[in-house]
Amino acid sequence: MKYRYCRERDGIVHLDIPLSGKRIRRSTGRPATAANMKYVEKNWQAELEKLISDKTSDPQPDITVEAYGRRSLEANKGFRKIHTTREYSNTFEKHVVPVFGSLQLDAIVPSDLKAWLSKLQASGLSGKRIHNIRIVFQGILRDAVSDGIIPKNPFIGIKGFSRKAQHDIHPFTLPEIQYILQNAEGKLKAFLTVAFFTGMRTGELVALKWSDINLKSSKITVQRSIRGSIETGTKTGVVRTIDMLPPVADALKEQFKLTGLAGGYVFLNRYGKHYAGSTTLANEHWAPLLKRLMLDHRTLYQTRHSFATMMISKGEDVIWVSKMMEHANPSITLSIYSKYREEPVVKRAAFLDEINLFGEKNGHGNCHVSVT
Repeated sequence: MKYRYCRERDGIVHLDIPLSGKRIRRSTGRPATAANMKYVEKNWQAELEKLISDKTSDPQPDITVEAYGRRSLEANKGFRKIHTTREYSNTFEKHVVPVFGSLQLDAIVPSDLKAWLSKLQASGLSGKRIHNIRIVFQGILRDAVSDGIIPKNPFIGIKGFSRKAQHDIHPFTLPEIQYILQNAEGKLKAFLTVAFFTGMRTGELVALKWSDINLKSSKITVQRSIRGSIETGTKTGVVRTIDMLPPVADALKEQFKLTGLAGGYVFLNRYGKHYAGSTTLANEHWAPLLKRLMLDHRTLYQTRHSFATMMISKGEDVIWVSKMMEHANPSITLSIYSKYREEPVVKRAAFLDEINLFGEKNGHGNCHVSVT
């Protein structure tokens, strides 16, 4: 029998009533027997009135996903970086509230979440992005379980989408990099040179200070990042020292003439202040440059990928590339960029040319093997 006003969930009969464009979902507390299902279906109005009037059966009827989600994010912001809190909040408002915001927390069932995740995938979002969106909502529901508002997290048992395509890699070739740098000017040229030949993240680049630069030892200390005007540590919180390749040293010497005397940030905006992030550089300088050069638009972050693919394709030590990129280990670097590795044309086992394996008279001498 198909029921219109109730459904079984975890062995209990739940009301499931469309009302004024919304869905009201409440546990009746009745075991999901055939008789109880028929009874609730027939008497759904009386059951709903009883649940609304009986405060003890639903002690927190006004806790919606929207209200509780904001409370959860606020409660956890002290445990997260400021820009992470901001991203979580934006993700919640953009992707969770429009779908689940008006629902009661205990009204969400796994099938709702599966449908939502499938819709996100159909919209063209990457597996990594969907995973990050899921993390936000899943964490809020985990808090709801801890607070005793819902018995268990409905995300439990739901598999995630593949994140194999999480790295959106569209690197520039070395000739393209040359073309770009030959046509870039001023601070943009210096910025892009450092970006292409260090593999630093864009947030780390705009946070670079002259105190991090050691031209004598040809080293750069990477210890901070700027995102959304907020200065924090690096993505992993690790301070690393990287090599300053000759093109980078030359570019920084030129850049010093522009901003070095101020002794602060290496790259400054038109107002003499540090960039709030890479967005302004990308929108006002990077994108117009690619358009003028008739190159396909790619994000500024592709300079990092370009460094890695360029170095690996030219046979540089993967361990060194991994350290420059701040990967946990070289295997991560290889898993991301191995397809760009060019195998040299080398004749294998050339030593066999000097050995006459079968004792034939072919100009290499005879090889006699005694078997006893």
